[in-house]
Amino acid sequence: LRWWCGGVECFPFVPGQTKNLYPKNHMAQRKLRRLGLDPSVLKRLEDRSIFTVGEFFQRSEMVLMQMLDLDQEALDQVMHQISTRIQAEPTPALSLLQKSQCFMTHIPDLDRLLQGGLACGSLTEIVGPPGAGKTQLAMMAALFAAMSCGTDGQPTGAIYIDTENAFSPSRLLEMSQCRHAHNLPLTRDNTPISHINENDTMLHRIAVLKAQTCTDLLAIVQSLETNVIEHRAQVVILDSIASLVRREYHNSHMAGMGGLEPDGQERGKMMRTGEERIHPLVQRQQLLARIAALLKGVAEAFQIPVIITNQITHSSNQAQFGFQQKNRAFEQSELPALGTAWSHIVNTRLRLQRVCADTNSSQRLLSIMKSPLAPQKSVSVRITDAGVIQDTGES
Repeated sequence: LRWWCGGVECFPFVPGQTKNLYPKNHMAQRKLRRLGLDPSVLKRLEDRSIFTVGEFFQRSEMVLMQMLDLDQEALDQVMHQISTRIQAEPTPALSLLQKSQCFMTHIPDLDRLLQGGLACGSLTEIVGPPGAGKTQLAMMAALFAAMSCGTDGQPTGAIYIDTENAFSPSRLLEMSQCRHAHNLPLTRDNTPISHINENDTMLHRIAVLKAQTCTDLLAIVQSLETNVIEHRAQVVILDSIASLVRREYHNSHMAGMGGLEPDGQERGKMMRTGEERIHPLVQRQQLLARIAALLKGVAEAFQIPVIITNQITHSSNQAQFGFQQKNRAFEQSELPALGTAWSHIVNTRLRLQRVCADTNSSQRLLSIMKSPLAPQKSVSVRITDAGVIQDTGES
């Protein structure tokens, strides 16, 4: 047996088997064209529809030598180059501090608590009940990115993945026009926007991708790197993660709450895939883990924030999900959907909720539930024509 790991978990090499060296983690989705391979080698691979690390390592060494017209020594060099480029390199903490960036929300108290805004290179989740304003907050982030410039002075954009048909271009225009009329911030970092003349220019910079099924969503996320480059995206938004997953994996009873009986046994009907029996809850967690790994990979590679909206679910037992019984930001019976495993995946979690029973009230409470930088505190906000803004107490 021969192993080629290079920073990724691989199958052992067995001559004649097609599973040769297939990476099992999210590094398999890395694009070969971003690894600095010899152009002639890259062209031969792409001519045979081999675009990712995983697709490369699926082939046996014999197949690769014939495909690339290389001898064993030359192929070993190519494989070593790929393995070296995708393995994790240690980074000094000082370098991380110097490179750390934030995406401003323009909600002053929230940005202050988060030490500048939403952390780039990580996943931020916005959770709340229907009508709380999650999509409004997400569209605001897209607006700020589309109205900004990069460090090279060129306009930037946003990627908006819509799974609920909730994205509204007219609402986005309303936010832009109202913020301009009231001299409110329009960019992610308060840079000038003199290069913007028309609102349709802003809308052109926001790429909206529709996902109707989990298969659609996975395909979109797998090709996300290309879209980020093409649209110079400064933020990626997934609105929402829970809607598709909960709908398609409804066979797992109470799946949004973790799918466990009081004795710890999994609920739901076992499903057969090939020769293996896989519980729907396990399938769901595998899908979520895969999507999260891809999203985190994009966030880290491009140092941009990924914003994900999530729904709430109900539970009579908070203890089994690792939440304190007296957690102020959640009512006794409400928890973020998708269970405990998902809660450990996101880096920052914000909760948006109403402050009164009046459905016509624009007041909301925006709470920091989880953050590596900020304490668990809340900020009063309002939903207005200009979007979600800090509540100053003025009418």
